[in-house]
Amino acid sequence: MQLKSSIAIAATVLLAVVSAAPAATGTVTDSVPTPSATSIPPTFTNVQTLLQNTQVKLNTVINFIAQGHKANGEADYNAAKNLMNQVLKLVAPQAPSCKKPAPGQQPPSSISDAMLISMIQDQQLGLLEVSQDVLNSDLVEAKKDICQAIRVGEYVSVYL
Repeated sequence: MQLKSSIAIAATVLLAVVSAAPAATGTVTDSVPTPSATSIPPTFTNVQTLLQNTQVKLNTVINFIAQGHKANGEADYNAAKNLMNQVLKLVAPQAPSCKKPAPGQQPPSSISDAMLISMIQDQQLGLLEVSQDVLNSDLVEAKKDICQAIRVGEYVSVYL
């Protein structure tokens, strides 16, 4: 029970951090420069919005798992996967697909809820990297990072 409440608290803190992240305005805050509006890719706002919506969905899934209602998170997780695929199409419009895991890489038959939450949190960190990649106009790296999050998602889907 303590693990579930700790995980729920961690998920809430992560959501607060993600929600409190400043929007890219082209201003300098805390002596960390942000790119000017002319250097931000045209899809930046769309990608950032999709990434934020994905983070919210993933936090909802984490909360369901932490509360012992894993099955209730399936619809939100499917929505998060769809959002990640939309991000992929924006950052790699010429090649909007990812390599599939090699044959034979099968997930274990079962994992703990804590491990499942850890996998989802890995996805969340990957999404933060995608956000930074897009901000830096590095769409090649953004595609790699979103594909990694999508591949992790293929395993997560097995357990929801």
